[in-house]
Amino acid sequence: MMAVNTRSDGTSAWNEVAYASASDALRIRADGTDEWKDLSGRVTKGRWTAAPDGPGSS
Repeated sequence: MMAVNTRSDGTSAWNEVAYASASDALRIRADGTDEWKDLSGRVTKGRWTAAPDGPGSS
């Protein structure tokens, strides 16, 4: 997995890149439900909504 974040201190901006192996599994379904399975095998179930300002969920 990889994450890229843009950071700023008010005068400069930079990209931070982090790499790690996948540790958890997330399943998002079209019916508004999701399941998160962590490394210990515990499953957390919930509901999601579409992010109002673009792709993604909240």
